[in-house]
Order: sequence, then C-alpha cells, then structure tokens
Amino acid sequence: MSFHGAPTRLAIVVACKGCQKAVPTGERSIPDNPITVCCPSCGEHRRYRPTEIYEGRISFGLIQSGKR
Repeated sequence: MSFHGAPTRLAIVVACKGCQKAVPTGERSIPDNPITVCCPSCGEHRRYRPTEIYEGRISFGLIQSGKR
C-alpha cells in the first residue's frame, strides 16, 4: 500500500520579480493580455506579460498567510 498524498492544486501564477515566489494571479486561465499583480509577500506591484504567466503551485508561505 502506498500513499501519494493529496492531489496537487494548480493555479495560474507568476514568479514575483521582487522575491521570486509563485504568486496567484486570480485568473481562471492564462490571459492573452498583460496583467498587474501585487505580491502579498514583498508588496511589489508589477505587470506581467502572458509569456510570464503559467500554471503551477502557489509558494508555500503565501498559502499559509492566506489561511490566517
């Protein structure tokens, strides 16, 4: 018997240009136009091109801070 853990939840994220953490964008799919995202970790407010937006896991510290 093997346990593989909970299924991984993926979100539409960007790599913050300030702290390099995977920050959720709030989008349901990858947009065709640039978007602006504010990083809850370092407070940077930046624009991201569609080529910088991807489907991935949110950084662990950002998940924990959202539950408080």
